[in-house]
Amino acid sequence: MHLRHVTDDDVYRVFRWKMDPESRRWFASRHTSITWEEHIAWFSEHVTQEHYWICEEQLSSTWIDECGNACSDSQFVPVGAMRVEPDSSGYNWVSIVLAPEHRGHGYGTAMLKALPTMGAHIWAMIHTLNIPSVKAFEKAGFMNIRRDGVWCIYRRD
Repeated sequence: MHLRHVTDDDVYRVFRWKMDPESRRWFASRHTSITWEEHIAWFSEHVTQEHYWICEEQLSSTWIDECGNACSDSQFVPVGAMRVEPDSSGYNWVSIVLAPEHRGHGYGTAMLKALPTMGAHIWAMIHTLNIPSVKAFEKAGFMNIRRDGVWCIYRRD
């Protein structure tokens, strides 16, 4: 898993991932519709954050050309985004979103395992019914600390 800092070129990609119905249903703000203009404003504020990444998987392919030579190529394909943001109490909260076409392949776990050590606990709030996220966070070493209504609070030391 390769992490690179998010850039202005990622604005549409992140919007598409966040607005996907399967993604939205697990957001705390899932009942709030976000317009393109609102997303651009939000993205503009967050694009310069040090702890906001696009997660990419390196895909390789090999083939034999017309002269019989073995050829290969590799490229980084964006599979998701991950952001760590402190709240007003100084807690660092991680959130992830996966590209719909890359769900179910272990990328959520890989992204979380690639999360740099931040020198403090990393927290996450996950809907109790979002079983794929629960599994990804637990496989990545996050511990379920408590339940708060429909939300589970996770922490990685």
